[in-house]
Amino acid sequence: MLYFTCETYGVKQTSASESSIIISLVPVAVFLFSGVMLREKINVCQGLCVVASVAGVALMAAAGPGGAVESGGSHLQGVLWLLGAVLAAALYTILSRRAGSHFSAFEVTLVMMWAGALAFGAAGLAEGALTGCAAALVHAWQRPVVLGGLLYLGLIASVAAFFLYNYAVAHMPASRAAVFLNLVPVTSCVAGFLFFGERLGSWQLAGAALILLGVWGTNYFAGRGGRAPVGEEVVYRR
Repeated sequence: MLYFTCETYGVKQTSASESSIIISLVPVAVFLFSGVMLREKINVCQGLCVVASVAGVALMAAAGPGGAVESGGSHLQGVLWLLGAVLAAALYTILSRRAGSHFSAFEVTLVMMWAGALAFGAAGLAEGALTGCAAALVHAWQRPVVLGGLLYLGLIASVAAFFLYNYAVAHMPASRAAVFLNLVPVTSCVAGFLFFGERLGSWQLAGAALILLGVWGTNYFAGRGGRAPVGEEVVYRR
């Protein structure tokens, strides 16, 4: 809940390119925290590959539309919100790594989804009551388009996606799993090209190549000192 709250307010008060670049720092934060909190072994080559993936996101963001900053918002405040989202996402990955050593990915995801549903559901009902829009919220559920979108976002983009991510984090070092998050802008560009006929410029392709290289390198060079200590796995995993 903390991540999505910080991200929502941060995106509203910064440009699309800025928010993309700042959010892409999540793997960097995980990379740093995993060495301290999980004692995962990391090396210079992996660090350079993580930086390459962030540079790729920055390149894609610079090549795309910059977006507009909300006129009434504070730019610095938006950046701080996004940095809070980065911190929240990094700590979530670390905690998920630890929880995944004691519980299954299904159990971790189940607790996450229920906690999020209760928290956001209560917040939505409270906002509806305060603004007098509670009836509109109920009416929206009766529209097939809205219901279909909610089912996709809830079951596919949330439950299924976080289950797979929790499973990955539980079975591989957090620093290696987190770098895959930077594939999101690549997937978005490919989807835009396939489904909406959007054009892909040379800078976007170069950025995508950097991201793919960074993701590949982070995992490839893990075999040279990047794996988590064996003793750490035994302590966490039952």
